[in-house]
Amino acid sequence: MRVRKVGSITYSIKDHWNAKQVRLRVTPERGVEVTRPKGFPLREIDKFVRSHREGIEEALEAYEEQRQDLAPDDVVLHAIGQKWTVTYNPESNSPGCSLHENGDELRISGDYENTDLLTEVLRMWLSGKGRQHLVPWLNTVSDELDLPYAMAIVRGQKTRWGSCSGRKTISLNRNLLFLDPSLARYVMVHELSHTEHLDHSVAFWNRLGELEPNYLSLDKATKSAHDLVPTWARME
Repeated sequence: MRVRKVGSITYSIKDHWNAKQVRLRVTPERGVEVTRPKGFPLREIDKFVRSHREGIEEALEAYEEQRQDLAPDDVVLHAIGQKWTVTYNPESNSPGCSLHENGDELRISGDYENTDLLTEVLRMWLSGKGRQHLVPWLNTVSDELDLPYAMAIVRGQKTRWGSCSGRKTISLNRNLLFLDPSLARYVMVHELSHTEHLDHSVAFWNRLGELEPNYLSLDKATKSAHDLVPTWARME
């Protein structure tokens, strides 16, 4: 693979014997990559890249913003009122990525440039925080409302904040930790109400209204709260 530079753009060239034309792609992992038919003149490749400069620069800028979203400087869990500063420590001999919590600091070591590894360790840590804080919180709300449930699970659902099965197993989304405490608690009240009324019938909403008079505004707020969750936590 050959690497060349045109102005401020550095790109790699990959020869492909079966390629019929020059192809260009920009990815977070490989940067700017050009595939050319074998023997295609390099000066023509330079000209091709130069003609696509504006689009390339826009793509690189977008990927840099995405990379920053995937590599946070801090993590704030509003639901439990806690914040951590994230530090990164490269370890050239480490094939993976690890996270260690030290007070209000999260130390990430290893191949954190690999966004798949980085987001995986962050999500694993977040799941642990969910089990540590959300399940006891659910127990407290359950006792307050006198609505028992069978079992609690913390998961990484993509669209739902929570769910309740016919066997009274309640699943809570770990990303509730990013929400305001009032919204996180509302989701718990909502799911606990399903232990009495599994569907969203009139009886369910009436019961929910008895337990949480502000349920209409809280329900609306939770539906638009997914934007409060950082990119790395939404990915799976």
